[in-house]
Amino acid sequence: MLRVYDDYGTQRSLLLSVPMWRQFFAANTRRLAELCHRHGAAFMQHSCGAVRPPIADLLECGMDILDPVQKVEGLEPEDLQHDFGERLAFHGGIDTQWYCRVAASMKFARRQSNSLRYLAPAEDMCSAAARVSRR
Repeated sequence: MLRVYDDYGTQRSLLLSVPMWRQFFAANTRRLAELCHRHGAAFMQHSCGAVRPPIADLLECGMDILDPVQKVEGLEPEDLQHDFGERLAFHGGIDTQWYCRVAASMKFARRQSNSLRYLAPAEDMCSAAARVSRR
């Protein structure tokens, strides 16, 4: 597996427009994904933030796994599974940025149960911290 680290989003939106993403990132993303697939490896795209808009483009480029699944607008687990679950695996879903620091343990457990219910029905999700918090 190749895990590429790019951050295309903020907590509220993309850092650039989808047309700009296509212009500056799509070709290299496609080349990396094709290289992985030629060697029998999966392509994992990391991008923090609200990155829902380019997910279809990332899939078209060959992305196999989306990392992380944060608690930001557009990355709701039930919607991700509904819209992309047949073609995409998910890595993350434990929102350490907020839940591990602030939420009560029962609320945290319910949120994680919800993430697993929607993102892992076909065993295509690796539950992991979406972000490591440092004080």
